[in-house]
Amino acid sequence: MKINITNRLLRTAIASVSLVAAITCPAQTLYPAAEAAVRDGVNFNVDINEAAQGYCMVKNGVGSSSKSYFKFNFAGQNPNTNSALSLTFTTYNNSQKQHAQVWALNQAYPGFTSSVMVWSSAQANETNTSSLLTNPTNTFTATPLYDFIAPNSANATRTVAIPAPWGSYLAGEELVLVVTSPFNGDTNNLANGLRLKTNSTLVDFQQLSGAPPSVGPISNLTVYATATSATNSFTVSDPEDGSDALYPVASSSNEAAVPAVNVFFEGSGANRTVYLLAGATPGTAQITVTVTDSLGNQGQRTFTVTVLPQNYPPEISTPAPTNTMLNTAVTIPFTVSDAETAATNLTVDGTIASYSGSILASLAFGSDTSGSNRTVTVMPAADANGVGVVTLSVADAGDITATAVFGVMVRSATNVVFNEHFDYPDGKLLVNSGSFWTRRGTTAGAVNLNTLSQQANIRPKSSADDGAAPLAGAPYGVNSGVLLYAICSATWYDAGDGALPTNSTGSFLQFLNASAATSVQAAEVGVSTNGAPDGFFNVGLIYGTNLLAPNTNVNLTLPPGIGPEPHKLITRYDLRNGTSTLWVDAASEAAPGVTVQDVTNPVSISYIGLRQDLGMGYIYVDDLQVVLVKKPVITAITPPASGNVILYFDGGPASAADFEVQGTADITASFPVIPASIQVDGAGFKATVPATGNQNFYRIKRKPVTF
Repeated sequence: MKINITNRLLRTAIASVSLVAAITCPAQTLYPAAEAAVRDGVNFNVDINEAAQGYCMVKNGVGSSSKSYFKFNFAGQNPNTNSALSLTFTTYNNSQKQHAQVWALNQAYPGFTSSVMVWSSAQANETNTSSLLTNPTNTFTATPLYDFIAPNSANATRTVAIPAPWGSYLAGEELVLVVTSPFNGDTNNLANGLRLKTNSTLVDFQQLSGAPPSVGPISNLTVYATATSATNSFTVSDPEDGSDALYPVASSSNEAAVPAVNVFFEGSGANRTVYLLAGATPGTAQITVTVTDSLGNQGQRTFTVTVLPQNYPPEISTPAPTNTMLNTAVTIPFTVSDAETAATNLTVDGTIASYSGSILASLAFGSDTSGSNRTVTVMPAADANGVGVVTLSVADAGDITATAVFGVMVRSATNVVFNEHFDYPDGKLLVNSGSFWTRRGTTAGAVNLNTLSQQANIRPKSSADDGAAPLAGAPYGVNSGVLLYAICSATWYDAGDGALPTNSTGSFLQFLNASAATSVQAAEVGVSTNGAPDGFFNVGLIYGTNLLAPNTNVNLTLPPGIGPEPHKLITRYDLRNGTSTLWVDAASEAAPGVTVQDVTNPVSISYIGLRQDLGMGYIYVDDLQVVLVKKPVITAITPPASGNVILYFDGGPASAADFEVQGTADITASFPVIPASIQVDGAGFKATVPATGNQNFYRIKRKPVTF
């Protein structure tokens, strides 16, 4: 191995530096002032049996490697530590089954004894020289300088460089280089390993030719432990190679605070960026960015990273799904907190989903920021109804944020307890609705019900997948005298894969009770081919587990693939007696419908549900609303005065136009409609009717609900 160490400016000053190969390599008495040694590491072998031929041979057995350590003493020479050190290596005839790697020991070895030469196979025996290597057993590491992987012909000469300032690799006045020979697969002729000439008589310094590359200024960074830093911009340039040929490499003065492997570079040409992932230990690290050109010249820039103690993200509560009336703002409370930042210093913000801009208009936060309790006021868009999605965020002093997403339903009228137009992007219904829709039952995870073309998309599934959305004012109890109407448009279509309805009796639309575990269903609407003509299928009510036979109670028989024309479906559930009624394409409940006893006993209702199951076919559901009607009850009657009788009654959420007054003199006779003036009176209504001699009995009747 021929080693040239030169610096034209200092050549005469250090002409006395000498290299002496020790142990059984041939002794080279060049100059008397220095020493060189060849030593083997623990569990590795250096073969030096051919010393008489004037070279050292480094070889290994199958699956192992060898290392030779060369120590140079620069006592009294004052080497120029601010320049790169040029080294020239020449190989000898070898089998080309192994290759040499040259390394510089970072900070050398203080004692240079076998007890400190304990390396793992991840270090100087590593075949990959593209990155800096760390030592898991001690603090000593090695910087790869060159890999003679090809060609390994006789007298192949390579010039490599120890990066400037190479004086940082000195321990005192000593420098240690390592030559390794990783195994390259020669299992037949291990004796003919790599041979490196060591009979050179030249040892001097030389400044590398060409101008060094340049690294522009890099701003200092402050980051929390385990967090990702901001991104810094900087520039690189080189007069010989140009910027594209420069590849930044980082080193760290404090691996616990900022591991060098956690420093990342991006960009190309002159403009580059750097960011990092801080370690778990607070502290300060000097990050040195080095670029090397093709001549071995190097440019460096150092910046400081201050790692603060770990900053845990703030917390923000997720408001429950809420509702408000048309054109009416709603104020929603939520809480914020943080382990490191006082609640008064937490910053809250919020956005309305882009796809909800037609439903929700604006957000405003409460002025009280003195603690954890905050409010946001959501204003609906003018005259709009449906479900809109809001995202709240909170940021701490370190600009770490947490978010909460929730849905707000805007109701079109006081007797409408649910409005949903499915105006979401294509994708998961639960996610896109801000969890206004949730999974029904005990199975965890997101609902796989999808929205497609701003409609709910019901598809055949190998197992049932159910979603539920809350009704405003729920639960509605069995003794409340309430009737609930679910109204939607439904379109059946052929997806082109033959997935038409089968004999499945599963329902795709239903009312649900308040139990998330059992979720009793009522007023279920299902699809089946049972009893339908060939090529057709039925839409009907589910009674227990069976779809009602078409010749008795099924309301509609549809052909498959009926195209884009939607059909209006209406179901009514009577909480007074537990009956269900189905209409299809009807204008009001006065039209013929199908009524069945839905369950043995009525159940309270809290949710509207969608469901997809095996054999259902493909269905679009859109413009789903739930209307609540309460049976009118007379609460008081005033005696005839001024020719009128005043009837006070409650009728639930409705308008005065939804009622009429009937009267008769004989309770066993019919009750004809009589003239009346009906007005809203507080939370109820009052009806003023003329007092006549043939009216002794009165009753309030609700008019048929229009669809």
